[in-house]
Amino acid sequence: MPTTPPRFALYMQDKHALAYELEMAGYAEQKGFSEIWQADTRLARDCVVMMSAFLARTKR
Repeated sequence: MPTTPPRFALYMQDKHALAYELEMAGYAEQKGFSEIWQADTRLARDCVVMMSAFLARTKR
């Protein structure tokens, strides 16, 4: 029976500077994280914009 590798996700809120969150997205990708989750509430940054920025910074 084939096994799947473990999946790790990074959960982001709007607590840090944008540059730091983009740096962390690249770092997480280098370390093998498979996903980034971005908070989206009426009081947080817009998740669509942030996810687009993450996609621009990462390869997958």
